[in-house]
Amino acid sequence: MTIENKKLDLIQWLTSLTDEHIISKLYALKQGSDIDWYDELTIADKNAITKSIAQADAGETISHIEVKSKIRSKIQHIKND
Repeated sequence: MTIENKKLDLIQWLTSLTDEHIISKLYALKQGSDIDWYDELTIADKNAITKSIAQADAGETISHIEVKSKIRSKIQHIKND
């Protein structure tokens, strides 16, 4: 089904809706799509992101390979206990 067909199917479905609760939820979803997700984060989340960016800028990162290696090591340690 193409995106155009999906849109037309949704329009047809919407025009047949009579449940105000569902219509209100859909309208809220539409309104929410204009909101930037970052603006919805808590101050703690924003601070954590800022700190992480600063760490990355300072070169305080580890590679994906290192992370996988550390996780495998921890899993192996747990299995051996």
